[in-house]
Amino acid sequence: MLNSPYQKYPVVHEQLAQNLHTPPPNNFPDIILSISPCRSGTTVMLRVMALMGADAYFQPLKNLLRWQLLGGAWDWQIPDQTARPVYIKETLGPYTLAESAFNPLDLLLQAGVPAEKIHLWVYGRAPLACYASWVKWWGDRTTVDYFCQSYITTQQAYEQAARHNIKTTVLTYEQFAEHTPVQVMRSLAARFRFPFHADMLNGWSKLPEFGTAASHITLPEEPDIFITPHIHDQVEEATHFYHHPPTAETLNQISADDHQQMSDLGVFAIYEKWHRQATVDLKLSQ
Repeated sequence: MLNSPYQKYPVVHEQLAQNLHTPPPNNFPDIILSISPCRSGTTVMLRVMALMGADAYFQPLKNLLRWQLLGGAWDWQIPDQTARPVYIKETLGPYTLAESAFNPLDLLLQAGVPAEKIHLWVYGRAPLACYASWVKWWGDRTTVDYFCQSYITTQQAYEQAARHNIKTTVLTYEQFAEHTPVQVMRSLAARFRFPFHADMLNGWSKLPEFGTAASHITLPEEPDIFITPHIHDQVEEATHFYHHPPTAETLNQISADDHQQMSDLGVFAIYEKWHRQATVDLKLSQ
């Protein structure tokens, strides 16, 4: 909605593509692009993917959008081909419909990134747990409409990847409740052709801080209004990887009307498809 604190100008997709700078045609890196609704559990994957061998970037594409929504401009350069693949973590929502309807895969393709260089990673979380986190962190600054759209857009990106013969992998956060983190991560690493050993999930207190060059995790310059203080403290201070399920009290904060809207718009059905596909992609028993 225009004239909200978070959006003063309409989205101009052509301008977004112009602000995304690409390497020469023969020098594109291999790109793993993860797309998910906000609060799905992806921030910790910056640490994991960096340890497995990628250069990890925190939502640089949505940052292009956010600066544009405020009437500013920010540019991002896709790195030239290196020995390390590029991992781009993108999440959808929560402050505007524009953020929830934003398709990072479409932007990469529009900017000229070859489809064969992209591996799309859809990362989902059970909708009630995910929305409870939206309510906790953003309250009346977001809506269930934006939340539902974030699931719909993520699914649209997944379907778009199939049309372009782009490699895909699906993972749901709840797989970490049904299997050990080592099982899931080993399968994920194999999917991305990364080396893996169990020690990658422990001993993080000895690692460089998020955002430092040595961490291989790059954080963008975000507009101040979009920054939620302390939202990533738990991840940035984590000493190891662990699954963090929601409490019953947290889930009970979701109203019956919001629950019904999620059902009517197909959010639960979308998630169930992702959860089933994750067991296939990662060869995990149900």
